[in-house]
Amino acid sequence: MSRFAGVACLAWILFGGAMGAAGPYPEDPVNDGEPNERAVLRKILGGEEAGDALPKGVVLRLEADLFNSISADEARESESNASAKPQQKRFRELWEFTTDRVHRVVSETSQDPKGGYRLTYRRVESKRCDTSKLGKVLLDADFFSVTDLADEDFVHFAGTDFELGHRSISVVVEGKEKLIYGESCASGGYSKTKAQAFGRLYETLAKRARDVK
Repeated sequence: MSRFAGVACLAWILFGGAMGAAGPYPEDPVNDGEPNERAVLRKILGGEEAGDALPKGVVLRLEADLFNSISADEARESESNASAKPQQKRFRELWEFTTDRVHRVVSETSQDPKGGYRLTYRRVESKRCDTSKLGKVLLDADFFSVTDLADEDFVHFAGTDFELGHRSISVVVEGKEKLIYGESCASGGYSKTKAQAFGRLYETLAKRARDVK
């Protein structure tokens, strides 16, 4: 990551993520696919029936807030050249799968009576959706079986054009996050092979949400 991108990431944390505009971000890659994590996931998804629809009370949440940095020189060039295309791009999405529906969601912050801010998720659109394959997709994902190699560089957001922000896959049970797999420009990232595997898993699930009519 370039120095300018590093500064942009810090600004995102302080003025975006910290205020809830982008939602929470994982400080480090979490739940890196150890066998016990797969066992926990299988149990949450219904044990031997993990390939069926998501159990009641279980939510699969997908969240992404990704963007590119733009250097001061690029900004000046874009301003001086009317034909130049904007250099900065941003992509945001937030979905929740439940037993038989997919929901488009927005994250919001409110003052916590105990102090600080509390992040909440509000569903703004809901459609019927077959979730019977989602558990199998998660359990069969090659993301779990990839081993990090010490000589590999860390990578963020493999398979995208973005370098800043975060994206994550969370398994929520009765309102509490039990498992979260994610990457953020604020953390070290994954090795290239694992980053690519996570990217494939995220896109497989996100495409299901985006394609529901």
